[in-house]
Amino acid sequence: MIMFDVIVPTYNRYKELPLFFANNAILNRPDVAIWLVDDHSNEIIDSAVPNWSNIQFIKLAENKGQAFARNIAIDKGTAPFVISLDDDAWFVEQEDVLSTIVHFFETYPDTSCGMFNVATPGSLYSTDKTGSVLTLHVTCGC
Repeated sequence: MIMFDVIVPTYNRYKELPLFFANNAILNRPDVAIWLVDDHSNEIIDSAVPNWSNIQFIKLAENKGQAFARNIAIDKGTAPFVISLDDDAWFVEQEDVLSTIVHFFETYPDTSCGMFNVATPGSLYSTDKTGSVLTLHVTCGC
């Protein structure tokens, strides 16, 4: 049973995608569907995608932006949990991150969106857990 739809829009990231998949190898599991949506790249990125059985690759006929690409994949997914990641981001805390997400939503059933720490190449990030309520939706790491 698919528990997680991981939504990853991408655009002209042929060189960056291998690092994304290497740093997100935790997602190569049968209860995860990865929706990689190519927002009409100029590059042919297919060969940068690993041969994982849980990757669904969608190439859009025209570039409509990251939000449109995310919505296409969200519409196709069926899992109870949707994770949004940018194509250059990965989980900071890799160990048990997926079970932590499930536990969080089971503990706080009225919560509609959670954010977690993600890293990107050259980024500075904080591991402080604030429990803040945000007034906007940041798509990478939700």
